[in-house]
Amino acid sequence: MKLAKIALEAKKVKTIAAKIENAETNFDKTTQEPALKTAILVAGIQDVSNIKVSSAFAEGSGGERTASCTPGSCTKQAKTLVAQLDCLCHADSSKAVTAVCTKKVDGSTAWNHNSGTIGDEDIRTIAQTCPSGKGKMMTPTHLRTLVENVRNLVHQDGAVGYSGDYEATGCTSSSGSGVCIKLGNYNEDPPAALNKLGCQPVLEHLADNLDKRISHNKQMTELKSRLQKAKEEAISCNQKRGGGTEAPAPGPGPDPCRPNSSFQSAREQEKRMYNTQRQ
Repeated sequence: MKLAKIALEAKKVKTIAAKIENAETNFDKTTQEPALKTAILVAGIQDVSNIKVSSAFAEGSGGERTASCTPGSCTKQAKTLVAQLDCLCHADSSKAVTAVCTKKVDGSTAWNHNSGTIGDEDIRTIAQTCPSGKGKMMTPTHLRTLVENVRNLVHQDGAVGYSGDYEATGCTSSSGSGVCIKLGNYNEDPPAALNKLGCQPVLEHLADNLDKRISHNKQMTELKSRLQKAKEEAISCNQKRGGGTEAPAPGPGPDPCRPNSSFQSAREQEKRMYNTQRQ
């Protein structure tokens, strides 16, 4: 019954493969890439050279700098990563702490923390100083490490969490104040406060989906190997009967690859195996 067993194995493999192939793996570049760009840059923006302050901040930055440097989607808040970098790097117009990131990204025009005046070129310059990850392998572990590193940069002062340098009286970037991003209600729910940064949940979701895709690909590789093995065994069985590499044909005489000399379909062989197992 060797051929029947081979046929049954092939059938099982194909059934499992079909289920896995049709399973939702949640990894699609057409959805993942826009989500990342929206969190890091701005929705619809393909690269940093096209960033505008009015879209990096929700409805544009303005008013008091601490309010703008509170991440979120409300009016004038830092809703994207580039806006948050601007909060950490852009020099203020009053008693400014300079060269917090680098001298170059202090901005050609200082950020007036009362009016929120920022030039598009300044925010682009800040974004362009970030090292490129092009060509680097992004693994689930790498993505989760990035999220954890950001989490470790947050320190708590009272009920509020701050990323950056906080001394007192907000994140105005003035001397004696702070060059920072403010995370309100951090003491009540740290994960929810961190998620307002925008990138964290997107990166964690991407890491989870990459795990699913890796597992999916591994299973498909193993199934293909099993199917190839079944094929090779069938060919070997046929060659022992004096055939070639084609499918076995009925023939007289004893056949070690068949239960008897008459040809039986894989389905009939499968039924016989099932009935034998039940006895």
